[in-house]
Amino acid sequence: MSEDHYTLRIYLTDYDDLVRVQLFDPAYQLLKEPGGKFRYAQLRAEIEALNQVARDLQLTAVQVKSLGETLFNALFDDVLRVALVDYCNQFIHAEKKRLRLELDINEEKMPDVAALPWEFMRLPTEANLGTLWLATAPDLVFSRYRWLTHVPSPINLRQDEKLRLALVVANPSDNLPGPVAYEEVADNLAKLVASQPAQFELLPIVLNANALAIDDLLSQSPHILHFIGHGRMQTIHGRLTGQVGLIDDLGGIDWVDEDVFSDLLNTHRPGVVFLQACESSAFDGVQAYTGVAARVVGQNIPVVVAMQYKVTNSAATRFALRFYQQLAAGDPVDRAAQYGRRVLGLQKAYATHDFATPVLYMRVRDGRLFQRRLTNTTPPLAIQNEQKLRDALWQLNFSQQRNKFLDLLDKPRIGAFLISGPGDECGQRWLLNRLVQNELEDAYEANITDRCQTLRASFSGVLSPTLDRLWRQLRKQLPDVDGYAATPDDILTSLAATWQERDVVIILEEVGNPGPDFPEKLLQEFWQPLVQKLAPSGSAQNWFLLVLVDNKGVMPAPVAEQPGDASNPLKLIWLPSLSPQMPRQELLDWLRDGRTRRVVLQPAQTKLHVATVNDVLDALLDETDNGVTDYVIEELCRLCDYEWSALQKKWLKL
Repeated sequence: MSEDHYTLRIYLTDYDDLVRVQLFDPAYQLLKEPGGKFRYAQLRAEIEALNQVARDLQLTAVQVKSLGETLFNALFDDVLRVALVDYCNQFIHAEKKRLRLELDINEEKMPDVAALPWEFMRLPTEANLGTLWLATAPDLVFSRYRWLTHVPSPINLRQDEKLRLALVVANPSDNLPGPVAYEEVADNLAKLVASQPAQFELLPIVLNANALAIDDLLSQSPHILHFIGHGRMQTIHGRLTGQVGLIDDLGGIDWVDEDVFSDLLNTHRPGVVFLQACESSAFDGVQAYTGVAARVVGQNIPVVVAMQYKVTNSAATRFALRFYQQLAAGDPVDRAAQYGRRVLGLQKAYATHDFATPVLYMRVRDGRLFQRRLTNTTPPLAIQNEQKLRDALWQLNFSQQRNKFLDLLDKPRIGAFLISGPGDECGQRWLLNRLVQNELEDAYEANITDRCQTLRASFSGVLSPTLDRLWRQLRKQLPDVDGYAATPDDILTSLAATWQERDVVIILEEVGNPGPDFPEKLLQEFWQPLVQKLAPSGSAQNWFLLVLVDNKGVMPAPVAEQPGDASNPLKLIWLPSLSPQMPRQELLDWLRDGRTRRVVLQPAQTKLHVATVNDVLDALLDETDNGVTDYVIEELCRLCDYEWSALQKKWLKL
């Protein structure tokens, strides 16, 4: 079976009667938008009645099937049902590819719909189209798609690096609301590690989980955090909120809400967080964990798994073991979850709710969470320390620009964006490299800037708003065009051909110099005809980025965001204008962050002979004209005993 896949994304945005659908090919090019009617209103009473039986753990085999078919009929009308079967026959059986089905529900507008157990869905028997359970089919992979501005990057593993498993148990000494039965999970995780010692490492088990114990465990950088404990629902400030039971100083239970629990994951963000309510929990305890799961996903955790119904430890363990095994084998996350649910479905012949209980919340693109490097080479300690400093500096400031830039991830790997600031020292080049290198790192190979074709042109000193300077400068950088005789069309053709072989980044500096209307001219006379040449080739494996840079703040900010299709590569992504200085609070929060404390703050305190973070911040602002971006980066490197000019050559590849 080829790893290439088609994607069928289904959107439910409001309580209207529309199901919006987009079908993407393996290159993530939009193929079709079939759509259908959302029939939830007509079937709501039947769905809610069956769902209540499921919550009471009383579903019969007939009711499991009935719930699955009713949910399917609510989402797939007759036309969309036939389309789904046709896609399965064509893509899975004929082309031997996979079909990823992603369900995207607006939880704010439709919380009751988002809470439905869509994992039960199956083809209705009366359709006479065969048997198909959507959440367990091996090559039709079902997941709940959760849109967030920032899509987490895959986690790169060394070739011989083991997946570090961490089991955290919150078992109160007073046994209220009941003892946490964790032994079966712990024993089976130990057996898994013993049977596959080259794949897994089990960190010391935390049995009395409080905030400090979890913090200490996360400092060991686990890839997978498996949490077992109690939960409950509480009304706080008029809102029903999920709470998790941790352990207080006396060994009793300490209820923390979903915000506090999510904040614990700031020390280190595991790739997977598995939330398992204790077997003895009531339904509202299970419900609390699904609410916590949604909040944890918002903490930028790539993958979260929670149980939407009360389930035995045995069932949860069987799912977890198969899920973890498939991840270690290199499977995408959603496919690993599919296999885990399939184990439960086949074991009970789909006669219970078990197979539909695990809910996967996934925010890593294409399900690729763990990627192994091609070699075992470990960088020298000095290089590792440099990388830690760079990674810490990547997290400083620019959150608004980063979030807007990530609209590129909804485009077919082709996009144009503009960076603007009121002066040369506002961090334009640093931001450009930070965005392209850190956000668009390839999932399988090295960083994009290690293998891309970079072309530059500058409009410094250009007063005439024509593209003559652009064509001349690009012609000199493209070896396969015919020198002075090359026409603009020859240059565009050469660029399109280059894109077939590697990533291409074109950086145009001082774009506001010929006038504030000049960028629009660039888009119309250069970018639009170029994109037209790129589109027919159908290659979306490589990136093609156009970067417009305004170093003097010439470009006026747009009055309002124009509505449009975020997947349209012709739409310029206008990043918020850079500030002359970094905000004091931004710097203070960054210095206080756990990773920054170890990498930057402690060396800076030693260098400056000061004791507090505020002392470091005051010295930093005094030395950098109150926080000018480029001066701040340079001074932070100096405080960590690095020469900025040497690091620039290594880090700023664009």
